[in-house]
Amino acid sequence: MPTASKIGQLNEQAGDRSALFSPAHESPAKTLTRSGLVKGLVAMAVIALAVAGSYVWYKLRPPRIPPGFVSSNGRIEATEIDLATKYAGRIEQVLVREGDIVDAGQVVARMGH
Repeated sequence: MPTASKIGQLNEQAGDRSALFSPAHESPAKTLTRSGLVKGLVAMAVIALAVAGSYVWYKLRPPRIPPGFVSSNGRIEATEIDLATKYAGRIEQVLVREGDIVDAGQVVARMGH
């Protein structure tokens, strides 16, 4: 049967062993937990995806406009006007182009008989 002093020594040894494994006595490198490791890996994966996405966007973007050209977007509004003739026939000659400004009474086309 162990004596009281032997029991005290065993308790001290057990206390010493538990102190070795407590977080207060661990080195900073060993305090990384499983959840911390997972968070670190997720953060690295997000950064890697951001870098890869930026690279792909940079390589696949449309080419720049050459010098002398202009690009824009917007809406073009126009007034549509219907024309009618007094007599039926086929158009032989168109005297204006699309987008030209015409005056009232100006001849825009000639018809054949």
